[in-house]
Amino acid sequence: SLLWMTLTGGKSGLILEQSLRLIRHIDLYDLFVLKARPKVFLGLDDQGVQHMARTMIFEKYGLKNVGLGHSIFGGPQTIPSISFLHFHQYLTISPAIPPLFAPFWDKDKIYLTGLPRGDLVHESLTDETRRILFRKTVGGKKIILALPCGQNRWHLMDRVRGFYENLNRLAMENKDWRIVLKPRMDNIVANWHQDLALSILDPAIQEGRIFVMDETFDTQELIAFCDLVVGAMASSAVGEALSIGRKTFCYNFNGLDHYNSYRMFDERLAANGPAEMSERIDYFDNDPTSTDLIEKAGLAFTPVSSQNSVERIRAALINACAT
Repeated sequence: SLLWMTLTGGKSGLILEQSLRLIRHIDLYDLFVLKARPKVFLGLDDQGVQHMARTMIFEKYGLKNVGLGHSIFGGPQTIPSISFLHFHQYLTISPAIPPLFAPFWDKDKIYLTGLPRGDLVHESLTDETRRILFRKTVGGKKIILALPCGQNRWHLMDRVRGFYENLNRLAMENKDWRIVLKPRMDNIVANWHQDLALSILDPAIQEGRIFVMDETFDTQELIAFCDLVVGAMASSAVGEALSIGRKTFCYNFNGLDHYNSYRMFDERLAANGPAEMSERIDYFDNDPTSTDLIEKAGLAFTPVSSQNSVERIRAALINACAT
């Protein structure tokens, strides 16, 4: 915490805090294995030191600790803690991720699964009943899906405002377009700059040109049903869109403009601010070469079929049991 860092001397205090947390979790997992000894433990805690404690204790008892990787297309510059992993096996969603962490990760422990939620996107592609319902709800000839992220102190407010002003302009200038805004519902809704966004978008919302989508349709359905997907920074939603050949790019709300694997592949897959956002939308709307870019990017980021990622996770766990 900020108070802890202040009292103990900044970064040194944070290191001490994490060290004490590691010791605490070593004790907790030592107690855990007295009650339960799973052959394999699948954890989604690669960002915390607790997974290291679990591996250390599991090794004493011949058990396996497998990590399910977060979406980290931004590399160690955005989530440096994931540079330091201690799993028996680590499941990652894209071959574009390990090179970003190459100096830190043990490549022999990496297992490629594909995008778990990609299964849901592919399922939605063939659900005509839901697609028809969505089109009736929204209307329009072209639909842009915008996926804003939650508030973060690193976000640049001129970029946040520019994002919503661009959406409003697009909706008001193109009568046959619709904008669907889908905030992350695992955050408190107010965390997505709701007051600012609605103050800008309200006229277009009242005219039925912009829709703030609730839980009627989930994100993976919307990716399948919309024509263009605008993700937030290095979001896995962009990868999910690429997996089905959907036109997409990410919008950087913060200033980490050069540490984005989508932009590193091709700058047209990312927008650093509202001016580039307008350029990207125009490119994907009017330039026929954009289809080739999406195809090439799909092969780079999602060469493993996203239709079977859950099966690959299961196969990885079975393999961990056998080794």
